[in-house]
Amino acid sequence: MVDFFITTESEFFNLDKLKIYDLILYHDDIEIDVRDTGIADREGRLNKEQIEIEAIPILSKRLPSKLGQKLVIYDFEYRAKLSEESKFANSIDKIDALIHELQYPLDWGPKGFDEKNVRAWFQPTLEYSPTFLKYFEAIIKYLEEQDYFKQ
Repeated sequence: MVDFFITTESEFFNLDKLKIYDLILYHDDIEIDVRDTGIADREGRLNKEQIEIEAIPILSKRLPSKLGQKLVIYDFEYRAKLSEESKFANSIDKIDALIHELQYPLDWGPKGFDEKNVRAWFQPTLEYSPTFLKYFEAIIKYLEEQDYFKQ
């Protein structure tokens, strides 16, 4: 998705693609290490961020020194959204999770994952960008048309 948005959407043409890949890579390494939690597992997500943050120094010590340092630096930048690249990486992470969950229609309405919850969870990360907001609204429309929220 990084390539798609950077290549096709002019809003993102000037972003540093390599930095974005590093931000996403190191963030995903933490999620892999502590086992990522799907968006429909609302109870499992309650302490997700805290668990990830606590795992950072442990994982960084298992890596070669320079990579461990990069993990700490990039994770901080990613979470704090300090750069346009980190805002973009966060947005990609959110849209990826949302699209991934489309394959599980029973995780939506019956589990309380309704439009209000989707907007509350995803929109704050995406609304900095007119492009991401446009895609988000298209996904919301698709979810409504396909009755995901009513299932």
